[in-house]
Amino acid sequence: MTKEITDFIVSQGGEILKVENLGRKKLTYPIKRTRNGLYVLINFKLTPEKVNEVDHKIRVTAGIIRHLMINMEETLIRQAKDLEEQRAVRRRPPIPRVKTEEKKTLSGPEVKTEKTKSDKPAPKIEIDLDKQIEKALEEDITK
Repeated sequence: MTKEITDFIVSQGGEILKVENLGRKKLTYPIKRTRNGLYVLINFKLTPEKVNEVDHKIRVTAGIIRHLMINMEETLIRQAKDLEEQRAVRRRPPIPRVKTEEKKTLSGPEVKTEKTKSDKPAPKIEIDLDKQIEKALEEDITK
C-alpha cells in the first residue's frame, strides 16, 4: 500500500522526501476489529490543489484504517514561534519564605531581615482538661 500511495503522489506531480516505516504497533483501542497497525510516515511536497486528491485516494484505499495529513511548513513556523516565546520567558527565582518571628523587606537585589518586637515567646496557658470535662458532664443541658 505504501508503494501505491507514493506512486500516486508522484503521478500527481509531487515529490517524495522521505518514507519511514515505523513498524507494527498495538493500537490503543480496536478499530474495525483490528488490534495492531502498521505505521508509515511519508513526507512529500505537493501543490495545494492536489492535496485533496491524495487525501481522497488514502480515504478510499481499503487497507488504511486511519491517516493524518499535516502541513509541515505551518507546523515548523509554529514551532519556531513557540521556541522564541519560551526563550523570552525568564524563570524568576523563588520568593523566600517569611518566618513568623522575622519580617523580610525586599529592596533591590538583596533581602533585608528585620526582627519584630515580638522577640519574647508567648506565655504558656495550662488548661486542665479533666476538670473541664467533669464540669461539662455535671451541667444539666436539658434546661
